[in-house]
Amino acid sequence: MPAPAQPARLYPVTVMDNVEVYRVGNEAVITLQPSTGYVSVVCAWHDELNGAHYWAHLGPGSLRGFLLVLNRSYVVDKLFGRKSTEEFDQDATVQALRAAIIEQRREARESVRGGMTAQEARDLWDEVDNVERADDVANLRGIDEPWYYIRTRDKACVAWFWNSVWASFIAHLRSTAVPA
Repeated sequence: MPAPAQPARLYPVTVMDNVEVYRVGNEAVITLQPSTGYVSVVCAWHDELNGAHYWAHLGPGSLRGFLLVLNRSYVVDKLFGRKSTEEFDQDATVQALRAAIIEQRREARESVRGGMTAQEARDLWDEVDNVERADDVANLRGIDEPWYYIRTRDKACVAWFWNSVWASFIAHLRSTAVPA
């Protein structure tokens, strides 16, 4: 689903038994339980964007105030888990592997012990072209700790969630915040 041009409209649905429920457009439902620090998100469009977290230690402020200062990475990690919201970045991984080959070849030329030959570097360079998945990186021979060079990126739905759903929710919290 493409990201909306602007944040979705937020509709406070209900407050009952100290639980606040918000509908963000037709995209998501966010539930807060301020007394316990519990937050949940249910997103109709992306299974990986269904999650919850319990913040036991909010500091001196309220749950609402705490949520206002959180950054994208922290919110996504806590609510959904990093593994479900990231995907393998083939281009960045290939670039990192090629930089490692160049560095290992440079070190080999400067070392008296030898190391990677020019032909081994060429063969490995060509083999890197076949990397399509993170699992392919583990099969590369000649690169020290190849898994170190695996790169990931946020799935497109994460940017959509942050820029549309979460932005609308946070804008509502700001507009209804009680000055300290």
